[in-house]
Amino acid sequence: MPTTSKLKPDVRVLGIMLAASVVATLADYVLAFSLVHGLGKPDWLATALGCSLGAVVNYLSNRRVTFRSTQAKTPEFIRYLLVSASSLVHNTLGVSLLTYFLRPLLGKVAYDLSWVLTRAAVFYFWNARLQTGYVFARRAPRDPSS
Repeated sequence: MPTTSKLKPDVRVLGIMLAASVVATLADYVLAFSLVHGLGKPDWLATALGCSLGAVVNYLSNRRVTFRSTQAKTPEFIRYLLVSASSLVHNTLGVSLLTYFLRPLLGKVAYDLSWVLTRAAVFYFWNARLQTGYVFARRAPRDPSS
């Protein structure tokens, strides 16, 4: 299990991860928006395809640029998918709960504020730490004799 210090990314890594996340979110948004508004596809399909594209863009950006990983791709991608799936759950629950409690106070703005606050918290406290200390953590090569 990674140590706590490995789970907290330094400022440089955090900044690059944030940039990769913004690019991935833009790719997600552009595809989903184009599918719904340009091609008339159902919102659930557009959301699923947009999220999938965003995940691939984020993984590749972090693998190649942020962490310059040379680890085996398949196990690393499986670890990424686990973190990404758990992030989806955290974001969904966080946005839903915050919106529920903020809507009586803020009306329609509650969803937007909940979305931003939840995404930021999940990025910093979950995704950034697990991508640094688990998904893209440097691993010693396995000893073939053991």
